[in-house]
Amino acid sequence: MDEKIVAEALVALHTAASHPELVKQLATDIAQPAFQKAGKAAGDLVEIVSAPITAGNMLVKHALRRLEQRLETVPPEKIVSITPELGVPVLQRLSYVTDEVLSGLYIELLARAANVDTAKDAHPSFVHVIENLSPDEGILLQHLRGHVAFVDALLVGITDPNSTHIAAQFAVGEYIKQALSYPKTIPVYVSNLAALGIVEVGRQPLTDTYYAHPYPKIEESIKAQFDPMPGWSERLRYIRGYLKLTPKGELFVQACSIPVVNPPQPAEGSPPQPAEGSPAPA
Repeated sequence: MDEKIVAEALVALHTAASHPELVKQLATDIAQPAFQKAGKAAGDLVEIVSAPITAGNMLVKHALRRLEQRLETVPPEKIVSITPELGVPVLQRLSYVTDEVLSGLYIELLARAANVDTAKDAHPSFVHVIENLSPDEGILLQHLRGHVAFVDALLVGITDPNSTHIAAQFAVGEYIKQALSYPKTIPVYVSNLAALGIVEVGRQPLTDTYYAHPYPKIEESIKAQFDPMPGWSERLRYIRGYLKLTPKGELFVQACSIPVVNPPQPAEGSPPQPAEGSPAPA
């Protein structure tokens, strides 16, 4: 471990004005062999952010343990100091973020930045992206490698066919909704992900069977909600579309090592494969 980094961090930490006992403990912890790689990568950052880290001390220690585990397979000579432009805001956020999904994204970003081979992938703007994600949105991103089919539904007026009301928006397959804590909030999630520039909303139907096969079941699910009301389901107009990652989204998913969840295969027949030229499932 780089003794100079640890020594400099200790000096700064011991002179912190607030809660010196917690800061001293964090400095002691990061100097332990268990934090060898995390200490080398983040030692300078601890010096910079030591003053704000008080009540969040235990969360930061937990994050450093996870970072150390993440770097276990990285050769020591590949470990580099994380740039303050990325590392400082990440450690500050890790002092109060308790959700495991979101903190995991921060840890993965730090791990990328701490490896000389992948540091180029860890763009500082990704800190802002994670900060503006909900836990459900972090899960939703797992399903967005390739294309995700969605259906909007309009309810046509009885007397005026040109009058419509939104009956459903961004309705997706059950396998996605079941993974989320608040599936009814998907329209908000999609709007936010698009505003962050990491998800593209396509308003054309997918033609590749591998990604398009959920459409009929999604439409059946929407129709079932209106069947109890006589004549209502016949007035539904379906609009098929898709969600996919933007180039920035692809880089973000890669930088944060977000796992991939592929769409389930159709129940009957041989499993379809993506058409030539379509994104293949990872």
